[in-house]
Amino acid sequence: MTDISELDLLELFEVEPARDGYLLTYKVGSTGGVELLFLYNPIEQYIQTTLKHRGNEVMTTSCDTISRLWIDGNVLGAEFSYKGGQVQLELTVRPKLHVKWIGLRTA
Repeated sequence: MTDISELDLLELFEVEPARDGYLLTYKVGSTGGVELLFLYNPIEQYIQTTLKHRGNEVMTTSCDTISRLWIDGNVLGAEFSYKGGQVQLELTVRPKLHVKWIGLRTA
């Protein structure tokens, strides 16, 4: 279930997204030169996060086929279910930037 709206995402990220068709890209910086790119395509059920430090890519993680997407306060959560496994995303923008991806084997 992915029933969050663009307004919900705007309130979370506090920036307008760049748009490329259905792909929404939110770019958020923090102190210390860390930058988050959050890409979301609601039609293809796809999320990608990229962390950069002073312009250098540190980590990119992506997953498709979102089974659940929600915002609880200042935390965005997502679950992706696959045959034999599950991936979870927990993302906080404020007060401190935090991105955590977890993969679990269920079979």
